[in-house]
Amino acid sequence: MITSRRGAALLLLLPLLASPAPATAATTEIRATEEAPNTARATTEPRAGSDIEDLGATAATQTSAGAEATAPIRFGPCPPDVGAGVQCGRLEVPRDHANPVGPRISLALSRIPASGTPQEHRGALLVNPGGPGEPGLDYAASKRAKLPEGVRRAYDVVGFDPRGVGRSAPVDCGPTGGLFERPRPDPVPRGHAAELSYLDGLRGIAEDCRRNSGALLPHLSTVETARDMDLVRQALGEPVLNYLGVSYGTYLGAAYAAEFPHRTGRMVLDSAVGPDDWHRFDVRQGFAMLAQRDVLFDWIAAHPELGLGADRAAVRSSYL
Repeated sequence: MITSRRGAALLLLLPLLASPAPATAATTEIRATEEAPNTARATTEPRAGSDIEDLGATAATQTSAGAEATAPIRFGPCPPDVGAGVQCGRLEVPRDHANPVGPRISLALSRIPASGTPQEHRGALLVNPGGPGEPGLDYAASKRAKLPEGVRRAYDVVGFDPRGVGRSAPVDCGPTGGLFERPRPDPVPRGHAAELSYLDGLRGIAEDCRRNSGALLPHLSTVETARDMDLVRQALGEPVLNYLGVSYGTYLGAAYAAEFPHRTGRMVLDSAVGPDDWHRFDVRQGFAMLAQRDVLFDWIAAHPELGLGADRAAVRSSYL
């Protein structure tokens, strides 16, 4: 399972590995309105089991003459860390969507059924917390708790660990280039030598991920994940995908809408980002991190009982 160490490495790498899709989707607000409700619930069956791994073969995409058909997901009990009242299941998808008859990986999903009447039911709402590299199995519960009552009554809220994350064929980046063995170089290199050191560190992370992740690594992309989402939609028995994404999850939702515009339902993109913004965002974040680090160093220097230095420069030396 991906740890914070591996998640951090994946956060660095996935924007580089993503295959961008144009962010052309318009967003619409999810709300319970007077429109005719969608009463076609997914044909899922509960199944006994203590962990999501017990449900590993419950739904798979089948191929016939290159066409994909998706079996319903059979939901059952979740691992204890996912939370109470949540159902979990698995869906097998192609490792490479360009080769649907090739090797497969298993995605972990969670669901909290709608609390309203069948007449109120409007289908499933897939949610994603962003990242990239952020698990989402427990996000169904945490996000649902913040949604309006009308939405909770109308929608089955569905979370998932995207490919390469959490319980969905997790990527293992091994030692991540020594990323967690010592403080990293400043996120905004100053000078040629610092820039070379920073780039060498990124190459070390990338090489460790390549060495330890095997054949899945080339298929960890935004577009591949968007295509996984369409198979989730099929497995849930939904004619369109209703979706709520935050941060990087907005880019993922836009990629889905660009890839499958005729299958896009209600969509909320919260704190939107686009494929052209990542570098500028990282640069701004890097400067902000350095500024906040200096605030921390000054605070430490103001507390001599910590014994880490009497001024910012001395604390920095202790830190490094």
